Amino acid sequence: MSIKLLVFKTGEHIIADVLEWLSGSEEDSKIIGYLLKKPCLASLKDNPDSEDTYQINLFPWIPLSKDVNIPIPTDYVVTMVEPIEKLMEIYKRDVYDVETSNESTSTDNELQQVLTPTIITSDGILKND
Repeated sequence: MSIKLLVFKTGEHIIADVLEWLSGSEEDSKIIGYLLKKPCLASLKDNPDSEDTYQINLFPWIPLSKDVNIPIPTDYVVTMVEPIEKLMEIYKRDVYDVETSNESTSTDNELQQVLTPTIITSDGILKND
């Protein structure tokens, strides 16, 4: 597992478990893209209820796809970094560690769990509401 935060050319911030997509034989292999497992669009907003807290929202990237692994070409990625610890915790708890359903449609409860914003303070402390 290698959970990373990616910034795409479109400006989207995506958190996902990232695998390299290789082409060629082992000694001549070249990275041609990445496979993103359970990718989510991550956004950070000011919390309207408090000046010193923020809301982290996660939303499934390409939510109408039933594919768990989504390939993207290398030239679509501007940068790939380690997410802050709180974002990593939220992603693991609400997305990555949630069992993937074999059904082709998500339940309202599963989507609501991902759509619920999480509040953190400016110093990275998780607030539970």
